[in-house]
Amino acid sequence: MLNSLRCRQYRDIRPVCVDLVDWQSTQDAVKSLGHIDLLVNNAGILEMSPFLDATIDSFDRQLVLYSFSLEN
Repeated sequence: MLNSLRCRQYRDIRPVCVDLVDWQSTQDAVKSLGHIDLLVNNAGILEMSPFLDATIDSFDRQLVLYSFSLEN
């Protein structure tokens, strides 16, 4: 799907998939790109379950993604 963003008109678009919770892989991806003119951060997860059935692990993953990925 990411490669479909490339077309004849926009050859310099470089889509990259990174786990934004993983600090090292995020840093590696940024370093590999060099100069960045525009960054679109489209991070999100959805774990469907009744509120009272939510687990600590599920809550922690969402908290880390939505909070700490902004710093990455």
